[in-house]
Amino acid sequence: MDIIGEEEDAIGERQKSGAFHLVFGDTWGAPYDPHSFVSSMRVPTHADYQAQLGLAMKPEIDRQIGEVLISTDPAKRQALYRSILTTLHQAAVYLPLTYQSSMVVHSSAVDKVGFSAVDTEIPFAAMVKK
Repeated sequence: MDIIGEEEDAIGERQKSGAFHLVFGDTWGAPYDPHSFVSSMRVPTHADYQAQLGLAMKPEIDRQIGEVLISTDPAKRQALYRSILTTLHQAAVYLPLTYQSSMVVHSSAVDKVGFSAVDTEIPFAAMVKK
């Protein structure tokens, strides 16, 4: 393996064009997933789309993604997500390696410090000064 350092813009451009062999990524988590995770798979300038291009079932995956994103029937959505994610798992396009941890550092003078459902949101309203 050749490990190279490059500007973030160059990495993004290679992901958009498919000029990569392996890409590390993560999802946004709740409440966005699984919707945002699968939605990006239909965008030609996204690494997920590029990674799936060689799959014979790519048109069917994209069709199911389009269907799941507009469906309001919970049972139908569950079946579609199961089909999409199982197909990708069986094709070994994605290799789950680990999970992301969130940490917080704060003064001991502040109480009720915690996390919201989305790791990019900080629930300041819940915090109190001791």
